[in-house]
Amino acid sequence: MMAITSSAVPRVLGSIENHLRAGSLSFWALGFIGLVALPAYASSDLLGRASKCGDFHDCFNVMLQSADPRNPEAISVAAARIAEFQKPARGNRKAARELNTKGLAEFKKTNFTESVTLLQQASTEDPGDVEILSNLGLALLKANRAQEARQALRSSLAINPRRTSAWVPMADVLSEIGDSDSAMAALLLAYEFSENKEKTRTYFDGKAGSSERNASMYAQVLKRIDEPRQTAAPANTSTPSLSGRQTLSKSEAHAYVIQKVDADPDFRSNPMMKEMMLCFMEGALDDIYSGVSSLDKAIFESRLSEYGDGLKKDDPQVQLRLMKCLVNSPILEQAIKEKSAEERPSSPAASAPLLDMDDLRLDMASLDGKKVRVRGVGNYMMDMFMLKKSMTDMSPMIVDITQLPRDQRREIMKQCSDLMSGCRITVHGTVGKVSFQKGLLAERIEW
Repeated sequence: MMAITSSAVPRVLGSIENHLRAGSLSFWALGFIGLVALPAYASSDLLGRASKCGDFHDCFNVMLQSADPRNPEAISVAAARIAEFQKPARGNRKAARELNTKGLAEFKKTNFTESVTLLQQASTEDPGDVEILSNLGLALLKANRAQEARQALRSSLAINPRRTSAWVPMADVLSEIGDSDSAMAALLLAYEFSENKEKTRTYFDGKAGSSERNASMYAQVLKRIDEPRQTAAPANTSTPSLSGRQTLSKSEAHAYVIQKVDADPDFRSNPMMKEMMLCFMEGALDDIYSGVSSLDKAIFESRLSEYGDGLKKDDPQVQLRLMKCLVNSPILEQAIKEKSAEERPSSPAASAPLLDMDDLRLDMASLDGKKVRVRGVGNYMMDMFMLKKSMTDMSPMIVDITQLPRDQRREIMKQCSDLMSGCRITVHGTVGKVSFQKGLLAERIEW
């Protein structure tokens, strides 16, 4: 396994590396170098259309047509193409999530009209929230607004074309408007992308045994799932390596990476590692295909080899790519929890309530003099320590760390001085005046 130096990781290095090893993470076993021997894709019409589909509508139709007979290469390439398209800008996530919760509460009460209204407001607050769009599509369907439901679900799939929980209601919508073939295909795609096929099959089974109007559709899909699935045959069954190709598109390379990760048993059993690996490989392909959509075979092999060398040699740019994925993955959060548990005193004092950064900002005046606990991203710069909700937060909170033990202050200087990544940290302290403004007087920190 590639060595990860202490300069590239925060203080939870040991715990993180244990997680990496637990996932049997080996970039070479995964097939990073193996990508050089990328098999040639079939020259089928669907695959060709998938690699060239220029908008969501075209790619969406290719995916439906590739569901049965099953053409996994075309499905993956079309999904990868959709992933490259521009996504809606994110908005007020907190407000959107609060409205989403209210909308779901109304949905559970079968107040579908009220649910739609709330979920539409939620989507307006944050147009890029794929879950809210999926919920809105389902609520619109229940409110007998099938055409609007189809548009909401299309918007959801345009953000994440591999979302099983969007393909299922899409199948119900297509069935409702009379497109039975596409509805069947959508259900097969829901099963194709499911990370828990047993659970998905149980859901299908329940729907098939219900008195709902589309119960027969679910029964037919279950029959197709249980039968040996016909798979579209490749044009060249010998699947030669890249020696038989002159160019390779980014979409084709991306689809192959996804297939390779999906096929690895270590990643199937460890979703956190799978998520991190896909993040890293997508970043690698972004670097390799920087500014271009396809590459000559020789150039691709050369850039891939350089990236592999960078991993082995701990190249700073490649390490930064790895660390960005690590910071955004559940692995880091789990490692921080484990490290905190290891260092927690045997008889700790009762902890102050954990506050959200936004709530702390809003209630700062009423919390003056009170003990609080808050978690965020810390940055140490020019003898000043600032705490933010995320790296994109433009309103940092000033934290006075002068009363912390020397070893904790030193650790903050060591781990939190990188302005690109900062450090994930929990601060225990008292709300008070710091540098002539309201801030936090730190008394203890946790990593």
